[in-house]
Amino acid sequence: MKFKFIAIVILCLIFTSPLIGQSSISGIVVDSLNKQPLQYSNIVLYEQDNWKQVDGTVTDSTGRFLLTEIPNGVYNLKVDYMGFETDTIKINIGKNDQQVQMGRIALKRITLSGEGVEVTAENISMDYQIDKKVINVNRQQSSISGSAVDILRNAPSITTDSEGNVQLRGSSSFKVLVNGKPTPLDGNQALQHIPATRIQSIEIITNPSAKYDPSGEAGIINIILKKERRKGLNGMVNLSGGSYKRYSGEALLNYRKEKFNATLDMSYESEPHPGSGERWNTTMAGDTITKIHSYGEREEDEIDYNISGTIKYLPDTNNTFSLDISTGYRSDKDSSRGTFQRTTIIESGNSLDTLHSNNYKDIEDGTRSGRFNSVNLSYTHDYEKEGHKLEGYLDFSTRDGDSKEIQKQIDNGVVNYGEKNIEGGPSKGLELKIDYTLPFSQEKELEAGLQSRIRDATETNERYIYNYGSNQFNSQPKVKREMNYTRNIHGIYATYSSKYSGFGYQLGLRAEHTHRNIESDTTLKISRLDIFPTLHTSYSITEKQELMASYSRRIRRPRSWFMEPFEQWQDQYNVRRGNPDLIPQYIDSYSFGYNRNFGRNLFSFETYYRVTHNKIDRVQSPYRNKSNVILHTIDNIGKDFDLGAEIMLNLNLYNWWNLNLSGNLYQYRIEGSGEYDNIERESFNWTTRLNSTFNIGNNARLQINQFYNSPSISTQGEREAFYATNASLRMDFLQKTLTGILQVRDIFDTGQWEFESSGEGFSTRGRFSRAAPTVTLTLRYNINNYRRERRREQQPGRALEEGEGEGGQGRF
Repeated sequence: MKFKFIAIVILCLIFTSPLIGQSSISGIVVDSLNKQPLQYSNIVLYEQDNWKQVDGTVTDSTGRFLLTEIPNGVYNLKVDYMGFETDTIKINIGKNDQQVQMGRIALKRITLSGEGVEVTAENISMDYQIDKKVINVNRQQSSISGSAVDILRNAPSITTDSEGNVQLRGSSSFKVLVNGKPTPLDGNQALQHIPATRIQSIEIITNPSAKYDPSGEAGIINIILKKERRKGLNGMVNLSGGSYKRYSGEALLNYRKEKFNATLDMSYESEPHPGSGERWNTTMAGDTITKIHSYGEREEDEIDYNISGTIKYLPDTNNTFSLDISTGYRSDKDSSRGTFQRTTIIESGNSLDTLHSNNYKDIEDGTRSGRFNSVNLSYTHDYEKEGHKLEGYLDFSTRDGDSKEIQKQIDNGVVNYGEKNIEGGPSKGLELKIDYTLPFSQEKELEAGLQSRIRDATETNERYIYNYGSNQFNSQPKVKREMNYTRNIHGIYATYSSKYSGFGYQLGLRAEHTHRNIESDTTLKISRLDIFPTLHTSYSITEKQELMASYSRRIRRPRSWFMEPFEQWQDQYNVRRGNPDLIPQYIDSYSFGYNRNFGRNLFSFETYYRVTHNKIDRVQSPYRNKSNVILHTIDNIGKDFDLGAEIMLNLNLYNWWNLNLSGNLYQYRIEGSGEYDNIERESFNWTTRLNSTFNIGNNARLQINQFYNSPSISTQGEREAFYATNASLRMDFLQKTLTGILQVRDIFDTGQWEFESSGEGFSTRGRFSRAAPTVTLTLRYNINNYRRERRREQQPGRALEEGEGEGGQGRF
């Protein structure tokens, strides 16, 4: 099917490409203040006398445009971009004017006035480009004291659970980049770690081109950090405190002088999450049925600190050197105090006989902590021809992590069972990437590059059993394990893009060779070559309407801890084991989109279809025919299919009220194979987001956002629906030197998370909820007008600064 799709699009490219005429009009559209290119600016050419449209197009990523085959005559060239003043230019084309070069066309930002209120027209919260969506974080004031996760809670294509785990179009397998560079943290960890105050925009790339690493079934989330262009020393201090003893702080200093720019960022956060939960486990072995009902209180405490520094050196206008160094620490403490009720039932004929039922207390304490370090050296060279450049980076990262879980069962004040599990091990990685961009003309461009990713890790596992006599945990040397994991991936890619009269396309191809070696009780090696084609197209129907279509092939390689062959006991009734026989899953992804601007409003519609082969998923089963233990592992279970549509409507109803509504509706189907050929499940899922922003006077803003996630299925279970409402009030003081934001999350305490799963010989049902609502007060102080001056450069006259799966089931 994918090959037919590609063939049809290629034929369309061939038969819809007319010859280029002799007369042309070209130019570059930029922001008048910061001189940045304005991609997707609308360019329309009219006859001067009757204003009849002659031609039209949109600008590319460098702000460039080209109109061709224009007859001699007098015209009006209209240049328009949302949130900017429209510019109309008179053009007279004579018989000798084969090329009319307009140079740079600088657009000014709009300032609107109302009754006693002066505000600058806000940028649309979502910009659509040929291969990605871009979230303008400046409208996410309710996330200022949170992380990237809190920004993404209101983004289309994104769902989050009560634990802060992110899914992109229903998948937790995606790649996270920071300024286009790798991060030493895993995807969800990186999103939870980056403070929202540092983020300028977030790029959601659901169908990445061949330029990007194809890892991750759902695509890429690229975090773009804010830049400071003001010379001298400036910065900001951010302090937050809230309910349940939450507090955080960040200090950011930036110094720029001539050819140097240095940034130092220090942050610390402590974020407890108290909650409660309840769980029912049933296992069946022969004629014995064991039921375990557990309930109690649970608290998580996440502690993060990070120190990062960046030094940039710009010797001239053509070269940029950058050195990024970061180090940090993360600790997640998880404690629970609950009551367990265990009931054993024997099935005898047509009757059930209860053998015994007993209650006991359960105490569990877990700590997962680790340090991470990263050094990134990057270089960019811009050639004389605009758009012609060479760039690359070398990234080295290290990471170590330890996980310790202690569990005790207490009956009548006496410990009758206890165990301790310890996991850990260091890892290190090296990544090299080089990209070369060669523009043949304003419409045709070739990109090519190479990328190498080398990783080495060691994983260890130890188990200890509680000794009643000595009141200590004794080591179990027979189950002590160690695994060494190495993986080298080397890839090359090339993409070619072209545009003509509103129609654009990009063709890409990437080849990667993977060498992997796992050494434990046995040695497993693979050596494999993979090919990844991509295709992106766009067509501007009119100056306000655009169509987009794309295809990409991606891969999800098993993580090292997915393949750990040894067992880890989570408690007396649950044991976890990896699967060294896992193979990669491959994803074919198709999408088709439409968006239209209505003045300062936007409507977008995107359909998508995704097929996953060799799907990797968590599965459960009875453990070695024991009547009370469930084995948790991971396996290739078959295929899954997603067919859906995303809709977004952004309305600037009044100068003081902006409304953003988005939704994702999709049909999800799972088909098992092999030992899972009895699995065939299907569900219709939908999510909605509603975000309202109210400007109150010149120094206050109220924002209310709501979301709803419908029930959804998994390989063996189902998650129930959940929804929540959040609100924030922002006020500026002391001529915007001091800013305060009061936030309330999950106002109505509706964020409860419920799930159930079942299979041959077992069933599980549970619920978990965090304490709500939560209240947070954030104060931010600008050093040397850090943020205020920056906003003046970008938007003068603005009244308000622009600020900014199955996981998490719990133990009960």
